[in-house]
This record gives sequence, structure tokens and C-alpha cells, in this order.
Amino acid sequence: MIKNLEGTFEIVEFEENLTVHLYKNNEYEHYPPHWHNAIEITMPLENIYTYKVNDIDYKLNEFDLIIIPPGEIHEIMAPPTGKRLIFLCNFSFFYNNSPFTPLLPLLTSVTVIKNDSSAIHGRVSALFQEMCHEFTVADALMEPEVYSKLLQILLLIQQHNLAESNPFYDSPFSKQKEYVEKMLKVTRYINDHYRHDITLEDLSAIAGYSKFHFSRIFKQYTGMAYVDYLNQVRIKAAENMMLNPNITITEIAMNSGFNSITTFNRTFKKLKNYTPSQFKEFLWSSVY
Repeated sequence: MIKNLEGTFEIVEFEENLTVHLYKNNEYEHYPPHWHNAIEITMPLENIYTYKVNDIDYKLNEFDLIIIPPGEIHEIMAPPTGKRLIFLCNFSFFYNNSPFTPLLPLLTSVTVIKNDSSAIHGRVSALFQEMCHEFTVADALMEPEVYSKLLQILLLIQQHNLAESNPFYDSPFSKQKEYVEKMLKVTRYINDHYRHDITLEDLSAIAGYSKFHFSRIFKQYTGMAYVDYLNQVRIKAAENMMLNPNITITEIAMNSGFNSITTFNRTFKKLKNYTPSQFKEFLWSSVY
């Protein structure tokens, strides 16, 4: 069961002085729509589970993995019998450490790794189970060991995604390094300045490329156009502001970088499948 639920917001109860937690769950229970500020990774060990994230269903077979970013509303349909591993960790570890900024695009949408014959699943599955084992050992080095495995998982997925889109892998190493460094600089700028007006010209100038070349490289690096990445960052900021019941939707729109309430409403609905008003009402409906 969800132990600490305030409305739809789950307060993840980490053990004292820890920022990671593992649940070995074999209870039959439907988890209602909820969200939290932690990264969640689940792997069914027996039977099939269905996750619904922002009204999209994800069917998880045995040994599939799903990674749910913080702030995503999700519910879980459990089978009558089954077992699963649920891992949670503090998102601020990634957001507050600039070396991990290249991994942030992975944490803007749901990632599912299916149990197939691909090398990526085998490696990610093995690392996840090692990570869970480290947690159960619970020695003095447990937490860094767990984060080490988690970082390896995210790096493998990011490398796989880059290889699939074939962005700069046919370029010399020096050019690959240049592209990664430039895109890292740009994504940091977006994360720090999303409240302000950011144009294609601004970002291409920061990267030192033409608008056309920048647009192509950025999409290959992040898997999305710069405006989509910017909107993802802005909507994530808007979600966090909605934790304050006294702030209006218009104030949230302006403070998250949208200069038009119409654009904010349309973008929010596109990314979250709810209007901002519906989302905020949903968050607080069972609190008051």
C-alpha cells in the first residue's frame, strides 16, 4: 500500500539519512492515481502489471522495466498474484549535480525496457538486480553502490538512444566530444533560464552553430526539438508550482516562462493529458 498519501501526492518515506528505497511487493492492490518527487523504477518478477501514466497504459511483462520521472501522475493495476521490485530515489541528486545534466532528457518522459533478446535489456536488467541486491546488503557503501548502478543504467539507455538515432557516431571522436559539450551547455542554459524568452537564435549562438545545424544536432542529442525540450522543462516547473494552492494558473504560466495563458493551457494539455486547472484540481481535490 501507499503509506503516506496526501491527496494524490505521495510522500516517499526514505529511511533515515538515505535518498533511495526498495520495495519488494507481492500484494494485490490497485494503486490509485498518485505522484511523487522521486524517480521510480519497477520490474515485475512474476505476472503482468499495468501502469497508467498520464492516461497512457504500459503493460509490463515479467522482467520488463519502467522508469517513471518525478512529477508524473501514475496508477498501477496489479494481478491477483505477482511479485515486483519497486525502486525509488531522490531526483535532486541528478538535478543538483551538473555532471549529470546530459541524463536529464531521459527523465522527462516514461522509459520502458522490454524483456526481449536485445543487449540493452540484458545489461539494464542485470544492473537493476545488482542495484537491488546492494540495497539489501545495507552496508556503509550501499548508497554510493546503488547510485553507481543507477547511473550505469541511465548511461546505457542514453547511449542506446543516441546510437539508435545515429547522431554523431560517424563523426571523429573530437567532433563527438564537441557536440556533447555544446549541447550540455545549451541544456544547462535552458534549465537555468526557462522563465525567460528563449529563441532559436539565442541557443544556436550559445552553441556557436547556424540555426539549421544547431536544430539538427540538438534533436539528435535530446531526441526532441529545442522548443519541445524547453516546454518539457517549463511544464515540469509549472507542476512543482501547483503544490502551492494559493498561486493562480495565470501566475504559474507567467512564472514558468509562458507569455500566453492560451499557449500554456495548450502545451500543458498536450504533455500531461490534463488542462492546468484539471491537473491542479486533481492534485488537491482529496486534500480539502
